[in-house]
Amino acid sequence: GAVADVRLALTKLALAPWLPPALAGLDVSLSGLGQVTVAPDRPFATHAELEAAGPGGQLAIESRTSNDSAAVTARGRVELAGLRSLWGRALADAQGTISVDVTSTPETRLKGALAVARAVTVRPKSWPVSLGVAEGGRVEIDETHLHVPNLTLTAPGARLRLAGELNADLVRPERTTIDLRADAHLDAAELARQAHLPALASASGTITVDAHALGALDDPSGRAVARVDGVELRPASKA
Repeated sequence: GAVADVRLALTKLALAPWLPPALAGLDVSLSGLGQVTVAPDRPFATHAELEAAGPGGQLAIESRTSNDSAAVTARGRVELAGLRSLWGRALADAQGTISVDVTSTPETRLKGALAVARAVTVRPKSWPVSLGVAEGGRVEIDETHLHVPNLTLTAPGARLRLAGELNADLVRPERTTIDLRADAHLDAAELARQAHLPALASASGTITVDAHALGALDDPSGRAVARVDGVELRPASKA
């Protein structure tokens, strides 16, 4: 029978010429080793250990195939500031680091987790403020099931902590089910400063909201409890 053991070494191979037009601006290179093995009475097998690196981060990618089985893993970090070529017309600025640890097999298309290793801030174009995701936030993925143990979204004067589950229906998105809890904290003073309302001189106090949503997106049930502490609005004096 045929016998083959082919090995390929890559050193900083630029990927831009092979990327689709939407990704052609990425400055990323590939390094590592690949191997193809053919032997009598043994299944055709491949194995690759590669590293994709550039200003947008660094990912260690491992791929194994044997007969009808396959597995690909990717672990590393993504730097939002290094993905400027993907911002397009949507973003004026983006900062932060996302850690990636995902696996794909024929049985499980995608499983793993994304975590905020360094606080994320993004500022959409034409927006005066930045939106953020606090460090430590995490989303766990098991195909179409998402588990959010803790994810905190931030904006000037506002903080929203999310936790719960989402089961996505890719065929009928409206049948996607959720079980999410949200705790919001609003700072009236900061919100007043950001609003720039001519009729409002200043504000003070806080508003907290505890909410829970459950069920399908097209017919969810839920509850919300709000607490207002010392909120006071001071109108601007007339000239």
